[in-house]
Amino acid sequence: MERRRTVLLIPRSGARLLPVVLLAGALPAIALQACSGCSSAAGNATGPSPDASAGEADAPFEAGIDADAATEHDAPTDEAVGIPPDAYPDSVPVGWEAWTGWSPQCPLYVPGPNAAMPPPIEWEPCPPPVLQDLSCQRMKDTWSTKGNGITYHPHLALDADTGSPVLLFTRWYVNDDPGQTYRMVADADGPVHAAVFQTNSNADSCGYMEESLDSHRYVISTDTDTGPGPSREFGVLAGNLSDRYPTIVFRPPDISNASNWYHSDQWLVRFVLGSHTAWSWDLTTSHTVYYAGDDPDNLPPHEATVVGGDVFSAVNTLSLCGVMSWNLQNGLRPLLRWYGDPTRGASNFGTDGKDMVWTYSEGTNACTNDPPKPEVWTAPYTTDPAQVQATGRRLRSDVRGMSTAPYVVGFGYAMRTTTFGTPTTHGLFVVRVSDGTAWAIPGSPNTDEFSFSGVLGFTQQELFAVANTQLGGLNGVTIVRIRLDSLGPGTPPD
Repeated sequence: MERRRTVLLIPRSGARLLPVVLLAGALPAIALQACSGCSSAAGNATGPSPDASAGEADAPFEAGIDADAATEHDAPTDEAVGIPPDAYPDSVPVGWEAWTGWSPQCPLYVPGPNAAMPPPIEWEPCPPPVLQDLSCQRMKDTWSTKGNGITYHPHLALDADTGSPVLLFTRWYVNDDPGQTYRMVADADGPVHAAVFQTNSNADSCGYMEESLDSHRYVISTDTDTGPGPSREFGVLAGNLSDRYPTIVFRPPDISNASNWYHSDQWLVRFVLGSHTAWSWDLTTSHTVYYAGDDPDNLPPHEATVVGGDVFSAVNTLSLCGVMSWNLQNGLRPLLRWYGDPTRGASNFGTDGKDMVWTYSEGTNACTNDPPKPEVWTAPYTTDPAQVQATGRRLRSDVRGMSTAPYVVGFGYAMRTTTFGTPTTHGLFVVRVSDGTAWAIPGSPNTDEFSFSGVLGFTQQELFAVANTQLGGLNGVTIVRIRLDSLGPGTPPD
C-alpha cells in the first residue's frame, strides 16, 4: 500500500492568552481563545522556519528550483533525456517519449506531439448487493483483466473553464503488469487532459503519487532513490490541466524527508515533520505557515485545506484538537481553538470557500474518536475567529467523533467517511448544510466485499467517493459516483 498522510503560525510558548468576547448568537459553550502574538506583519513567521535559519523564513530562495525543469518547455528530445527510443521498454505506448525531468534513474514516459492519450474513463453500474437502492456507478477497469483497479489516493476538482468534474488518479496494473501505471488527469465524462506512464512503479526506488488537484493544476509527489546509500529525493511534479505532462519540477531545499502536498492557485503547501510551509508558484518565496515547536501546546498539524491565499489546518493530539487559519494579511489565527483545554475540541474541518463544516465536541476526552457528544457545525467561509463566533451554528449530532479524515464540502453538502473509531463501519455520512438533514450510506457488512475508504467531493448532481471492493470482477480500489436525488428524504436533524 502507498503511504498516506494526513496552517498556521501559533503564539510562542508563554504568550498570554486572552478570551474572545462571546458575541450575541455566538457558539454556545465554545468561547475561543486568542493570544497576543498569534498574528504578525503580513507574511512574517513568528517562529523559526524548518527550512531556513531564524529571521529568514520569508526570504526568497533559489536552491529549491530546478532551473531547467521548473518552467514550461517543449516535448522532450532523445538528446535531452539520454534514452534512445530503441531502449524504451516494449510497453511504452507508440509516440510516447522518455521524460527525465525528475530523475534519469526513474524515467516517466509522456505523450509526444502526435501521440494518442490513454482511453477516457468508463463507468458501469455498482454491482449487487451494494447500494442497489441508489443511482450508483463505479469506474470500470478497462486497462487490465485482473480488475486491480486504481491506486489509493485519487482527487476530484471542477474544471475552471467548464465546471465539469475532473479526476487525478492512477490506473494500476496496466496490461496486468504491476510495474505499469498511468498517472492521469481526466474528465469524469470526457477526455484525458494529462498523463505520465511508468514502467517500474513496483520498484521501491521509483515512487510517484498523486497528491493534490484543483480547478487549474495537479500535483504529483516524488520519492526516488538516486544512488547508493541514503540518497532518496523528495519533491513534486506539477502542471496545468491543459499540460500533457508536468511543466514544473520542484526540489525543496530540505529533501531528506517524505512530504505531503496541498495547493491552491496561490500556494504550494508542504507538510513535513510538524510544520507547514507555503511556496509561491514561481517557487522563489516561501513562508513558514506553521511550526509545532512554536505552539503553546506543541500540537502537530495534520490535513491542510488551501483556498486561494488562505490555509487552514486541523492540529491535534489525543487530548487537544482545533483548527487554525493563516494568510499573508493576518498571519496565523486560532479559528477554532481552546488552548490547554481537553474538554472542548474541533476537527474534521472542510470548506469549499463558501461553507465551512467541522465536528465539535465537549466533555471528557473531547478529542478522541468517540467522545460523548460530537456535533456537526457550520459557518459561512471566513478566516476571522470573531466571525465564526458570530455566525457558527449547530447542524445536528455527528456520526462519529474526531479523525484526520475531514469533511469535503460542496454545493450545500458535506461528507465524510466512518472508516475510523469503534466499530469501524466503512460507510459514508452526508449532511445538507442548509438544514442538517443527513444520510448514512453503509458499506457491506463484509468489509472485504465493499467498503468506503475516502471522500472526493460533489457536483450539483452527484457525490464522488473512494471504495474498496471485491465484487463484480474488481479486486481493489475504485471510484463511485452516486446521484444526490437518489438518496431519499434523509434523517431530520436532532
